[in-house]
Amino acid sequence: GPRERKIERIDTQRITTFASNIHDLGLSVVRWKEASNRQRTSAPNEKRWVKLSLVIIWSANRCRL
Repeated sequence: GPRERKIERIDTQRITTFASNIHDLGLSVVRWKEASNRQRTSAPNEKRWVKLSLVIIWSANRCRL
């Protein structure tokens, strides 16, 4: 019925959001690696890693995949 279709649409939206978050995350990791290859300072990079980890956890919790 219409209720099932609604649930299906929500799930698709969640998965798309999750996928785009993971994609952004991948780009961030690549940028971070490039930056850390250029400069060896660890303090800002560590902070960024914590932020990335929180984004992963937040995305996973929001989407419950």
